[in-house]
Amino acid sequence: MTARPLAGDRREAVAEPDEPEAPPGSPDLLEQALARVTAERRPLCLHLRGPAPARAELGSALRQSVAGRVWSLRSPCGGGCFNALGVGVDHLVDLLEHLAASEDVLPPLPAGAAALRVAFPAFARLPRFAALPTPPPASEPHELRRQAFEALRTLLVALSARRPVLLELDDIAAGDEDSRALLEVLLRDDELHEGEDFRLLVIAGYRGPEAETRGDAEAETRGDAEAETRGDAEAETRGDAEGEDAPERGDLGVLPWLARQRERADIELLELRVDEPAEALGAPPGDSLSAYLDADASASPPDLHAPDGIEEAIAAGDLAFSRLAFARATAAYRRALARFDERHPDAQHPNLMIKLGSAQAELGQRQDAARHLLVAAQMLGSAKTDARVRELELRAAALYIADGALDAAWRVLESLLRAFAVPIPGSAAEALVGANWRRSRLILRRRELGQLIDGPRSAGDSDLDEREQARLDTLWFISTRLTAISRSLADALRTRHLETIVREGGDSARARALAYEVAVESHIGAPFEKSAARLLRACAQLCARTEDPLDAAWHHSAIAAQEFTQGRWRRCAEACEAAEALLSDQPGVAWERATIASYHDFALAWQGELSSLRRRLTDAAALAVERDEPFALLEAFSGQSSLAWLAADRAELAHSHAAAALRRISPQPGATWPERSYRRQHYRDLIAQAHIGLYRGEPGEAWAALLAQWRELELAYFTTMRTVGLELSSARCRVALAVAERHQRDGQPSVARLRDRLRGKGTSPAARMPGRAPEPWSYARLIADARRQLEVLREDEACFAPGLAALAEAGLRNLEGESGAARRLLDEAVRSFSAVDMLLHRECARYALGELIGGPEGGAMQDRAETWMRGEAIVNPRRMAASQAPGFGLASG
Repeated sequence: MTARPLAGDRREAVAEPDEPEAPPGSPDLLEQALARVTAERRPLCLHLRGPAPARAELGSALRQSVAGRVWSLRSPCGGGCFNALGVGVDHLVDLLEHLAASEDVLPPLPAGAAALRVAFPAFARLPRFAALPTPPPASEPHELRRQAFEALRTLLVALSARRPVLLELDDIAAGDEDSRALLEVLLRDDELHEGEDFRLLVIAGYRGPEAETRGDAEAETRGDAEAETRGDAEAETRGDAEGEDAPERGDLGVLPWLARQRERADIELLELRVDEPAEALGAPPGDSLSAYLDADASASPPDLHAPDGIEEAIAAGDLAFSRLAFARATAAYRRALARFDERHPDAQHPNLMIKLGSAQAELGQRQDAARHLLVAAQMLGSAKTDARVRELELRAAALYIADGALDAAWRVLESLLRAFAVPIPGSAAEALVGANWRRSRLILRRRELGQLIDGPRSAGDSDLDEREQARLDTLWFISTRLTAISRSLADALRTRHLETIVREGGDSARARALAYEVAVESHIGAPFEKSAARLLRACAQLCARTEDPLDAAWHHSAIAAQEFTQGRWRRCAEACEAAEALLSDQPGVAWERATIASYHDFALAWQGELSSLRRRLTDAAALAVERDEPFALLEAFSGQSSLAWLAADRAELAHSHAAAALRRISPQPGATWPERSYRRQHYRDLIAQAHIGLYRGEPGEAWAALLAQWRELELAYFTTMRTVGLELSSARCRVALAVAERHQRDGQPSVARLRDRLRGKGTSPAARMPGRAPEPWSYARLIADARRQLEVLREDEACFAPGLAALAEAGLRNLEGESGAARRLLDEAVRSFSAVDMLLHRECARYALGELIGGPEGGAMQDRAETWMRGEAIVNPRRMAASQAPGFGLASG
């Protein structure tokens, strides 16, 4: 057979009839593919489509042609976990054993090696892997899986630095969903990760519809029909008899990935057709691969490896879950449930339902998981106050929240609150009044608080009966998770918990409750500043007594919150690092880790450590995208985190991910309080819109969003919160200046004169009077609005406020033609930002100062700023400076 290119932009090939002069197997095609992999230093997928004998013959010829020049890993699809790659991983371990035996240089042990051993036990054959400690049970299974995938990729990348890696995936169309997830990581070419040298050539072998018409589909899917009739197919395909469950035939498994690979315009693919001449394929060259893949799926034979008994299916699911193969576990548990219902239609099976829900949760099917956990709770038949029922319902609510189904989550949480007779405020105002009244009572009882703290109690030593303890535990869980739905309601419930737990709870519970209260009071500011300091000392005293790592992590989180509200970014980051280290091996602390990460990411952004921030966010964003978690996506792409993506010139990436996630968590039409609440995620998106609009030089949309949401920000007390309020005032001031700059340059604002047509769009009370039309946003009105926000910045006592005020006023003065005053203010901003470790803002101010000065002196100043920015991997320093320093024409340059 010979190869000829297909028509089109992609380089593809189709095998033609044998010709006498053609070398068998067309190894020249593989040489071309390897040359591309070596030149481009990125993975490439070569498709081989045809019956197994033809694929085997061609594969053998291809391997012989490159023997000694590549690391060759052959992986026929088997029957174990990660079935498309399991055999290949075994061969990788063989290769590493060979390198070790021959005293060759081994690749470094990758981060996540312990997790890799969990997913693929064959790595335990290697002494370096066997010596690693088992990951703690506290580890989140889906995070372990991600670590395992990244570790395997890192190993292959290290090997490919010496010679290319050839990975043959035969009968890949029979691969399972877990294999697809692993392939997505191994062959990723996405917008989140920087390009890295990875010389990997994947040969994906699968049959075509003509193989099915010849009746050899069964042999194709299992590789050996004789083994199937002997009933020992697992031993034939994997060399063991573990009894692992095979994927359900209705599961598309790896097929969607194959189709996407074929259709992606940014990845060039090579496709070999080795079965018949092109005209006999029944489809013109260039036809979509999906038709062939659909034919593969529809003709797949019955699952010959599925355990027949219920217990066997459950055991297969348990084994798959322990290997982090969550799709396989889900399929096994579903099969067990179906067989259970067939044989025992009237029986209850809550434990099996819980297993299914747990597997689905790790797979990212959160709403399905929540529903199964709620069904299990109903099957238990106990009251909601029963510990096991309560735990299942709380887990279900947390899953609904993580998926953005906040209305469903609130229905579950509300029923639990009513079961414990907890009063639920009827409005945000009522919630805030109640919370601050209880908070004020705590301040007045500071002497009593001191006496309570001095009297030690163990974690389990309290004056609470079992029901009251359950009520308080429920209040604590709900109040922390409810912050995603309504901050005011969460605060009202948490202060109820605080009031009782301080008097009657154990030391650990009191330490954590006080730590959270410190964070809240620090954000409120002046009225509670002394109270927050006193509570932090009490928290430290309690933590010293308990010596509990989780209590200590809460204490560090309180310190981080306090430093955050004071603008001491370096200290905030250090406290976050301490808390994150303590939480790394703690169970069930995903919410705590996310909360601390939000402080840490903000601190890194405003310190200007964008390279470090980008590294943190890349892994978090990849996991959030893979699991489609809206709140995690917003944490990664909105707020000050967006600066990391602007540094990489990925404004569109950040905006698209954040906008899609925000739509999912926003209140639905007709929603009432508390579901209809202004949320922290809306404010974070607003900040990101400001950064992105200024970076692009298109501030109109950000201005319209600020106007539309400002009244809601005020009602939700965001504008009065420490640090957050200044952040918002700075954003509004900068965007107003940028719109005024556009007005000055173009003669009108950038969005149809920006009239206030919708409710609450920042108009004055007089402008909202009946019969009075809102005023257009003229240049003078924009400047007046910027001056009002500038006054807020000037009056604040935070250590970073003077720098923000000087930078904003410099832009305003420059627009007003006072270049001398603007120059002095920029110089002041540079010094102010240096004093508070806000290095990105400092260099943006320096860049604007260079623009204002001009000439060689100004150019040298901008070169200095650019040097620092390039050190933080900022792709477009001028636009980054424009995002923080409007009024100097930087966005138009």
